[in-house]
Amino acid sequence: MRTNLAFNRLLTGFILLIIVMISLRIIFYQNIRYLSIIWNLFLAWIPFAISFNFKQLPVKNKVQQLLVFFCWLIFFPNALYIITDLIHLNEDTSVPIWFDAAFLFSSAFVGLLMAFVSLARAENYLLHYFNCNMVRVVLIPILLFVSSFGVYLGRFERWNSWDVITNPFALSADILHFVGKPVTNYKVWAITLLFSLLYGFFYFSLKILPLLFSEMKIHDKPTPKKDNKV
Repeated sequence: MRTNLAFNRLLTGFILLIIVMISLRIIFYQNIRYLSIIWNLFLAWIPFAISFNFKQLPVKNKVQQLLVFFCWLIFFPNALYIITDLIHLNEDTSVPIWFDAAFLFSSAFVGLLMAFVSLARAENYLLHYFNCNMVRVVLIPILLFVSSFGVYLGRFERWNSWDVITNPFALSADILHFVGKPVTNYKVWAITLLFSLLYGFFYFSLKILPLLFSEMKIHDKPTPKKDNKV
């Protein structure tokens, strides 16, 4: 509980910092270019919020479980998507590039934090139904690959998560085109694979870090001084 509270405070602090940086861009440079980042962060927050429900899902209600998990999966690529906003650094603006680099990196970092926390919750949920090796070696890589494909669809094909409801036939046709002709669309799958590997390394690195810090804390613990008194 304390860890969740500390993380939420950290997340809030990051988001406030991003809002301050956007405000500075507007006040000092009259540039509203990155206001859309706030919307992207909101979209990244949705799967993070949905993942809170994984612990509360009734065991016997399979339909509700599938519905919640499907909603999470549909919105999950939005949290990963923000890292692609770094391409905007190539744009010529009056704002110093170091400022925009710090701003876009912070936004991408917050998006990835929310993404990987929600993915960890999804992983814990799946562990109730599958063994550890199945989840971590098979299901998590599949989820990252599918989500990376979603990032590609959002960045390059300009599809949105809600198009699953508002424009399902056109979206399905586009997906079937890529799936049905993998050789012709090799660049699509190369980009998807690259994204999935990148996100995978990020995710498993973040999972290892707490163990590394814990070991460092144990090894760096000062040895109690011996009493030399006879």
